Amino acid sequence: MRNNYDFPVGVMHLNGKELIGRSVSILQRYSQIFLDRELSHLNVGSTHFLFLIHINHTGGSIRTNRPITSRGIRRLEEEGYVHRIVDNTNRKAKKLYLTSKRKDIIPELIRAYSAWTDVITGSLSPSEIRTAIELVGRMAAGAFEYLGDVRLAEKMRNNGVR
Repeated sequence: MRNNYDFPVGVMHLNGKELIGRSVSILQRYSQIFLDRELSHLNVGSTHFLFLIHINHTGGSIRTNRPITSRGIRRLEEEGYVHRIVDNTNRKAKKLYLTSKRKDIIPELIRAYSAWTDVITGSLSPSEIRTAIELVGRMAAGAFEYLGDVRLAEKMRNNGVR
């Protein structure tokens, strides 16, 4: 893939300290580009990908109190991928479900993400991949904790990422 963003190559330093956030940011941005290309024939982008995988995995549980989440979910409803059902125990809460005609895209979503994983880990050994997963997981847990989401930090740690 050609670098359309003219990123300088190499490790970035600030006051003598190597900055890992830049590399993580580049990986995230190129992940979005890859998924947008791979899933364009489904009218699904990288943002929608995350919602669909999450809804499929949790059986309808997702936070919809943020405007970005609401816009993303609304787009998936318009495309016929999901439908909302009001929760009988909490009228403000809504459960999201994949429509029966769209459940068949989940394997395609998983294939695309697996292909991206192969792209970014192609030069790593299985041991290096596991180490990278553990280290990035610990960094994510630290970010959750720093921003006050202790529940997600604990969840990261309890899922084998130490």
